[in-house]
Amino acid sequence: MNCQNLFNDISRLSATGSMMVSLVLFWSAFTKLLFRQSFLSTLFAIPYLSPSFIPIAVWLVPIFEIVVAIGLMLDITIAIWAAITLLSFFCILTAVVLRAKLKVPCSCFGPDGREFSRRTIIENLFLITLTIPRLYKPITMTEIPINLFTASITLIILLAAIKLYNNRVAIGHLRRLKAL
Repeated sequence: MNCQNLFNDISRLSATGSMMVSLVLFWSAFTKLLFRQSFLSTLFAIPYLSPSFIPIAVWLVPIFEIVVAIGLMLDITIAIWAAITLLSFFCILTAVVLRAKLKVPCSCFGPDGREFSRRTIIENLFLITLTIPRLYKPITMTEIPINLFTASITLIILLAAIKLYNNRVAIGHLRRLKAL
């Protein structure tokens, strides 16, 4: 394998990664809009956010996520930087909540009962890691459909694996409770 082939493979992988981030941002925005009340209560529970800004943020954040997701799909450089900035902001916000030792529900993907945790930071850092390589090798318009398809399949498989794992953990907890 020569260096050019390796570079092309890495480029395709990073394009798939940024498409995955784009799909995650679309899903996040969709659930924030669909479960607006849950997102609103989460924002009110976060310290240092001005109560007068929260009604604006409940609309602004998901709209910004959609714009950034579209920009990532089209491989627009400013959208790549915006995604990195947005995900970094989410990491900082989560760190503030954890530092204050608050139990704040994370409604990033709807009211799923999760709270802000170190896992939230790790997930955002992972998404940042998937986004950064796009700064170095743009994709062509002809690559977008196949990269989007690959990212969709990969994301579906990852989400299914996470769901199966969470179900196994829940079943284990139920068995332990029955044993008591």
